Amino acid sequence: MLAKTRTFSEQLFEDYLRSQGLTNFAYEKEWEGIPTRPDYTVYHKSDVYVFDVKQFENQTSIPLSGSFGVEPYSRIREKINRVRSQFKYFKDKPCCLVLYTLDPFIRLREASVVLSAMYGDLGFTTLYDKTTGRPVPKSTKREFLENGKMLRYESGQAQNQTISTLITLRIVGQTGEVGVIVWENYFARRQFPRSLFCGPFDERWGRNGDSIEQVFVGNRLADYQR
Repeated sequence: MLAKTRTFSEQLFEDYLRSQGLTNFAYEKEWEGIPTRPDYTVYHKSDVYVFDVKQFENQTSIPLSGSFGVEPYSRIREKINRVRSQFKYFKDKPCCLVLYTLDPFIRLREASVVLSAMYGDLGFTTLYDKTTGRPVPKSTKREFLENGKMLRYESGQAQNQTISTLITLRIVGQTGEVGVIVWENYFARRQFPRSLFCGPFDERWGRNGDSIEQVFVGNRLADYQR
């Protein structure tokens, strides 16, 4: 059987794995009794990690929000929906959705976009005093609202807990270094360890107390961003 041709994003992900010393991996591994074959199975120490790589192609038409704004969340959420069937048999393993874009309208490097796709449209909430009917001073704050893929806003119930992280795969700078942004799923059943994917051009957003914020930035990336 001829080897399947890798997409550009798959080739890039393999380059990244090797750059991190993660050379023990299998492409589209067949699992006994399991009908799905996620793109990559990575073996590290005594653990097994599952990755599916999704690539955004350039589109001639784009979804709009309001009069002129580009709606930034729906195509990312579509990838999350599609990967659920790949991961549903691997609830005992950290499962990661790797995203790469050829479309400049897919803003995979922006925390406000990716985190909102995960947790809900970004908006504002304000507390009101029931006695006076007026807003409570200084109570307005920015929050994730409806349509999130990791949390049902209406019920407050977590969902898609098998997805440990979203991962933005990217090329950094003119020298073409490969790096990632790890977007931890606050509600994941199995968290992706912070000891992995923490290279010099990497970045990570995750839980810090009760907030979600940047918890790691590689030294070379920090120098590049100055």
